[in-house]
Amino acid sequence: MVLNPIRHLEEDIQNITHAELLYQNVWKQWVELLSEIYGAGYDGARSYFKEQNILEIFPTILGGALGACENFQTVYDFGEKYPERFLTQTAQIQLEICLRVNPKVSCITRSFRREADIHDGRHLREFTLIELEASDCNLDQLLTYAEHLVHSIVSRIVSAKQKRIESFLGIQIEEKAKPYLAGPFPRITYTEAVNILQKKGLSVSWGDDFRATDEKELLDYAGNKPFFLTHFPTAIKFFNMKQSAQNADIVNSADLILPRSGEAIGGAERETKFDVMWERFQKSSTYALMTKRGLTKEDFGCYFTITKKLETSSHAGFGLGFERLLQSLFSQEATDIRVFTLPFILTTWLVDRKKI
Repeated sequence: MVLNPIRHLEEDIQNITHAELLYQNVWKQWVELLSEIYGAGYDGARSYFKEQNILEIFPTILGGALGACENFQTVYDFGEKYPERFLTQTAQIQLEICLRVNPKVSCITRSFRREADIHDGRHLREFTLIELEASDCNLDQLLTYAEHLVHSIVSRIVSAKQKRIESFLGIQIEEKAKPYLAGPFPRITYTEAVNILQKKGLSVSWGDDFRATDEKELLDYAGNKPFFLTHFPTAIKFFNMKQSAQNADIVNSADLILPRSGEAIGGAERETKFDVMWERFQKSSTYALMTKRGLTKEDFGCYFTITKKLETSSHAGFGLGFERLLQSLFSQEATDIRVFTLPFILTTWLVDRKKI
């Protein structure tokens, strides 16, 4: 075993002069082990979905404008030849429509985001997104689904690959996994979090979107263990997140914050009233960017049409960034997320840099 292989691999990504690491077999071993970890993690997710009678959907990764969802600025398009087609950032809209087929649906898909900076250790331009949508589901029930999904993924990885992980990485993965398998995860509201950060002396106001440094302080407050951050301001969240019945300035939403990697899950109850949703969409930054690009109502796809014409029951959903979970679980410190990203290693690093 190479001393601190994760750190060596991270340094190799950042410094191409370390090509000899490949010939020391470190990269080969890591690609093999990481492939097995991906497989075990997917098995854990699918096992949980099957236990809960959640139908797996196989969504398209080529979609309309609403496939970009929260951040249209980072959408990948196909230029002037195919102006209304984009690589999807989430299958949420597709899953919501599929709730008319089955009351609980899920998928394991790829998310594509034109991130300006992928050298901060946290962001990727392509990653695995494990998503779930469920009918007749409130926020509390949704967070239970999310929590149990994390438990199933982590427990399957640990049980299937414990010896290889410990041999190669030199970490006691069974012990390290305990916070991810314990439950329920603590819950901190956004308003409580603002108060916590202000008491720590940080410059944060209600309505701000939290930074990575803010998440780190909140993790310290939570004992450096996974926790849910809930009930965000309406103004900084997606247009179809349901507003609180008690306070329209807040949406019934939550993020799962993990040690070292930060936000790994984002989810919420969904708005079911077309008029409310359409009004919020027209006021959103997403709508402004889409119309600036020349997109029209027809380019938004069938989502609004279906929501308007067909009765929609209460429902909720979330997406889990799989690589963020791996980054949190296996890092000894804040390790570059690209080390845990199999497509990046295989295409960008090994092939593009001709290391094989």
